[in-house]
Amino acid sequence: MPRLTRSVFTASAWCALFAVALLLACHSRPPVRVDPVGQAAALAMENAQAALRASERPSRAAERERAREWAEEALRESPGWVAPRRLLDDLLREDLRGLEALSVHRAALGRRGELSNEEFAAEAYLAGRLEGRDGDERFEQAASIDPALAWAQHGLAFAANTRGDRRGAVALARSALARARDPWERSFFTSSLARFLVGAGARDKALEALAERLSQSDVSRTDRVWLSVEAACIGLEDPELSRRSTSYARGLELLREMDLTEGEVGRLVLRMRVAGSIEDPDAQALVLALAVGQSPARDRARAELMLEAGSAPLAMGLLERALAEEGRPIPAGPLARSARFAAQQFGPAVERWLSELPPRLKSADGMPADARLARVVGAARALQTDGAESARADERVHHRSDELYELGDALVAAGWFREARSVAVALATVDLDRALHLESRALAGQELIDGLGRLARRMDLDRGITTPLLSDSIDLARLLRSGEPLSPDDALEPANKLTDLRDLLAATGPLFARANVFLGGDTDAKRVSSTLADSARIEYGPVAEIAHPGPWFSAADEREGLGKTGDAVPGLAAEMDRLGRFALFGELAGSGGPDGTILPRLLIEHRSGSHLGVAWSGTIAWCEGADLLSRAARRGAHISAAALHEGYWVDVGAVRAEYAQWEELRRDFSGLDSRARVERVLAERGFTVSTADSASARRERTRTGALLREGARVRLAVLRDRGSAKELGSVELEEFLQVTATHEEGHLCDRARFLPLSKNLVAVMGFLLDCGFSPAAVGETLEYRAQLVALCDAPDARIPLAQILDAVEDGPGGVTAHAAGYARLLDDLLDVLDRRVSTDADGGLNIDAGRTLAHQLHHMSPELVKSVALELASKKRIVR
Repeated sequence: MPRLTRSVFTASAWCALFAVALLLACHSRPPVRVDPVGQAAALAMENAQAALRASERPSRAAERERAREWAEEALRESPGWVAPRRLLDDLLREDLRGLEALSVHRAALGRRGELSNEEFAAEAYLAGRLEGRDGDERFEQAASIDPALAWAQHGLAFAANTRGDRRGAVALARSALARARDPWERSFFTSSLARFLVGAGARDKALEALAERLSQSDVSRTDRVWLSVEAACIGLEDPELSRRSTSYARGLELLREMDLTEGEVGRLVLRMRVAGSIEDPDAQALVLALAVGQSPARDRARAELMLEAGSAPLAMGLLERALAEEGRPIPAGPLARSARFAAQQFGPAVERWLSELPPRLKSADGMPADARLARVVGAARALQTDGAESARADERVHHRSDELYELGDALVAAGWFREARSVAVALATVDLDRALHLESRALAGQELIDGLGRLARRMDLDRGITTPLLSDSIDLARLLRSGEPLSPDDALEPANKLTDLRDLLAATGPLFARANVFLGGDTDAKRVSSTLADSARIEYGPVAEIAHPGPWFSAADEREGLGKTGDAVPGLAAEMDRLGRFALFGELAGSGGPDGTILPRLLIEHRSGSHLGVAWSGTIAWCEGADLLSRAARRGAHISAAALHEGYWVDVGAVRAEYAQWEELRRDFSGLDSRARVERVLAERGFTVSTADSASARRERTRTGALLREGARVRLAVLRDRGSAKELGSVELEEFLQVTATHEEGHLCDRARFLPLSKNLVAVMGFLLDCGFSPAAVGETLEYRAQLVALCDAPDARIPLAQILDAVEDGPGGVTAHAAGYARLLDDLLDVLDRRVSTDADGGLNIDAGRTLAHQLHHMSPELVKSVALELASKKRIVR
């Protein structure tokens, strides 16, 4: 017994001694020493950030140059300080010269013996952040060499967040904040910490961190503005109504009193409009807050709010001014069209829209190929000439009444409800009864679409999906405006009853029944719900099912026993067809329940063709904008098209956004010195391969981690090749539509290969085996294959190549499979190119085998890109 006691005592003593030693060791470890920068350097950095904020305005180039000068001043005052060097790197990257910045840092790292630990750690961090996916090891190296370097901790936090380690990202962000050297760094690292806390589900702590920083006396006026905007945006997304209301009020205050950037106005107003406020149900306070200052973003937001309020003759002027200040033409999309209608410019609105309608959506006579849209154009033209030859005033009034009503009726039939309401206003001056009838029909259609959007948002909220585009309070505001009761049948009905697609379809019944009172059709809610719930389905085994989008049954549908070829599809498809809409409602296994998307349609047609020897056919829905985004899009994905039924749909409005990106690049490289700037950027050849070992050299040559806007360089090369000695050329919208369509047709080719499952079981099993039976890998591989088809068959293969490069540089972690699939595709393309280059004895490919290939893709001709893609497609057995 004494021995046992002695043994226990001995073990306890060792534990105590170990604990004491550990405490002493922790106590004796020297604390991380933070070396603050001097006041002059901090002031220069503050000025640089202020100039950078101002660079969002039309005087962009001049302000960016001022930001560069101030950053260089900060660096002179505090040599080696990472913050201004980081800003200078960002400016170079924006100018498509990021490779130059990375070259400087890599060269410095090669002189390890000449640098102090602090200098080497700084270079490691700056190189790592430009190296993208390849830079994580640099951050670890920097943190190990210089534990006091805040930016190394920040880099590690960013890397942790990217790989999904939210708690680790928060801890590292706090570590970075503790090492900040000046007021701007303290603000920046607080902002990063807040974002990581929100990602970790700690919204309250994020707001506390921002509030604490804002309470400190060393926060500059510039920093105070953007930190306040960030706090307001986080609060506007909060599930608690009281916090959203407080944040809405704070947003109004910021818009009234602060000099916000264009981006800040856009982000803040978006979240305010979605969150809404019971105290500002008509958004009148928001309109007035926007009116305190003038900028393109403020004008654009005011125009949109005026259109929603229905008092919009001023909206057109605001929109014109906003776009003129940005140097952009006025678009012909739904917003501008609605503004012109609200300003009673019916004919010009329709003609402008028609002039920008893609040729593939027009008939031989230049009219819209869709009969209902052609009727709109005809009615608008008739109104412009109506009554000119009438002798008596009463005849002219009568004719004007008839023609206005015909235009309004055509607009309702086409689903242009907002425009129809503007026509009703004009009609009221000559025929009040018909004007009221037209207004009721148009309003019913508009409210039906809004109601379907409310239903989708309720589903998301019920499933805990909160995004900047999701909130239920805007629905409450709309109900208050309309004076409708808050009944269980409407916005407050729990969405958790909607467990499957049938439930979702049935839930839309009351919405359609109420609208049908004015639009025609069945008004019995239970009967309509039953009809919608019984809508024909297209099933893909246990993976997915969708309500047939129609508008007619195909030959494939007839083979499956769904209906006779050419017959109209009943149920949801028929209801959407009456609204001039194309809709996909369905459920994908593991996607969080049923979902839907609704798009205003331009044309629905049946098309067929082939790619790489594989035939495809299907119903193609050409659409413009989206009334209801899919869940993936509501969570932030940019989706311009999808092949989710037996055909595919394309959103022309979303494709125009890519077109605008090219136009912005063209504007950025225009001016007196444009040609020299373009040639300097396009002279880039990447990094010299540093090893002689063939295997290591090949890996280094084909790395893709540090693309540094190679996608933009590819686009710039296309514009240069299409231009003249004095100015850059352009790419037409039609080309982007063709690339988008070809990608979706690539999906249809795979559908032809693998469906029906019963007849293609061997091919399907082989495909699944290649994907490791992983649902994620299946999605990624399908996107890989579809984009490879686009590379092979696009008019200029560099256009889809630029899309690939952008997606890979943006990185994984999105809500769709594109980025990961495109990353694998880029790796494989570079492997093929590398083999080509290694045997290119005469240099005919114009690619340097001694340098990194990913940074030379802008030197490839469209023919070479296509040839490499075809070789890869053959290797992957995509060519038949």
